[in-house]
Amino acid sequence: MPVAENRRNTRQKHQSIEERLDDLRRRGILVPSEAPGQVLKPVARRPGALARFLAQRGE
Repeated sequence: MPVAENRRNTRQKHQSIEERLDDLRRRGILVPSEAPGQVLKPVARRPGALARFLAQRGE
């Protein structure tokens, strides 16, 4: 079961993000999760993670 699908943005210029989200909900494209809400927590705390990430990307 796919979690997300990438599609080209075909929204009309005068449509706000709230209107777009409402439209997607009405059409059944955007649906709420069936899983209960969870607080995301870090898996590990390692100082310097951002620096290592940027170094791997060559930035």
